[in-house]
Amino acid sequence: MASTGYSRIGVFLLQTLAGTVGVLFVALILEFCLAKLLFGSATAPLENAVSFPGTILVGSIMGYLINRRLATRLAKWVWILPFVWMVILMNDFSGYRGPGGPEYEIWMNFFSNQCDSSECLYELAGTFPFMGSVGYAVGAWLALRHRPYPPSCESTLDTSRE
Repeated sequence: MASTGYSRIGVFLLQTLAGTVGVLFVALILEFCLAKLLFGSATAPLENAVSFPGTILVGSIMGYLINRRLATRLAKWVWILPFVWMVILMNDFSGYRGPGGPEYEIWMNFFSNQCDSSECLYELAGTFPFMGSVGYAVGAWLALRHRPYPPSCESTLDTSRE
């Protein structure tokens, strides 16, 4: 059965959702559980830490596991929509005239651990989904690279007869 363009788009959108919202959800749950286990408080490491590496790692594992099963090349591109969304959010600061200028505010709100309460929402809504989707795309790419060939293809790859 040949897949239609609509089914490919649907699978891509579902993988984008898994690579953003799914990764964010799993990463936050793991971080809270780990913080509770190690520090006795679920919020202790979240107060002054940026956990992008954890989000990227969770995204990579999820991308690898999911795309190992689905084996779709479109999964490598799930980072594009979250990137566009993050750029749209960054555009809110284009007219900022405070000290440091818009670049400083973008850095502090999207990539720093020194954001105040409502400013951290930009990390949650923009940076974390993007970082998770980048990890997902890398994991999906690795799954395609390490996927074993189906038995019907192995005979065509045999070069010993040449």
